[in-house]
Order: sequence, then structure tokens, then C-alpha cells
Amino acid sequence: MSEQDELNPAERELEAALRSLTPATVRIDPVAAAFAAGERTARRQLRQWQSATAALVVISACAWFVPVQRGTIFGRHIEAPAPIADSVAVVQPHSEQSLLKLRQAIWEKGDDGLPAVELPLVTPLRANEMLSTQRGEI
Repeated sequence: MSEQDELNPAERELEAALRSLTPATVRIDPVAAAFAAGERTARRQLRQWQSATAALVVISACAWFVPVQRGTIFGRHIEAPAPIADSVAVVQPHSEQSLLKLRQAIWEKGDDGLPAVELPLVTPLRANEMLSTQRGEI
């Protein structure tokens, strides 16, 4: 007994109709397909970078609002290290032209706190004097 014998007339008619069908030709644009694949990959990477950036912004904002006390780390008191007897730190005073001193002077006195500017003396030079020095007439 073959498969043909097991089919009823309606199924045979359906089988004949299906045999007469041909698949439609599918046209896939390879450039468009590659572009779509690259776009999906780039979107995934972009989302990863955006997530990492958002996480860093949240961490930075939290760190900004957490109060920091000197001598404490994670709420525990930390002793300052004992000074080493062999090394002596010599603290040099800041010169009057240092940035710290200038900033402090401006903060306290405004523009008047800046030191006086000493410009070199400039003598006017006339064109005829320039020409005579070039010729060696002086």
C-alpha cells in the first residue's frame, strides 16, 4: 500500500495544488544586510558605554555627597604615621611672587593686592637714528 492509496480525494487535490506552486525568488541586498548587522552590533556597544558612563556618574555623585573627615577611612580613626627621626622636613616660605601669595593678596585686597609692575625704561627711537646706526655713522 502506497501513500497515494491512503489519501482521500480532497487531500489528493491539495497535494496537486501544492505541487504546482513554485517558491518566489527572494532578493536580499547584501549591503543592506551588512549595514543592519553592523547597526545592531554598534547599538549594543553604544548601550554598554552609556551604561558604564551612567554608573560612573552615579558613583561620582555619591562620592561627592559623602562627608570626608581627616584621619578616618571608612569610619575608622587612623593614626598619623610617626615622623622618621632621620629625615628633617624644611619648609621654605613662599616667595611674594608665588601663586599662593598672589591669590591670597587678590582675595584680601582685590587688584590693589598685586605687586607693582616694574617696566624697563624705553627710549624712543627715531627713524633717522636707526638709519645712521645701520650705516655706522654714530
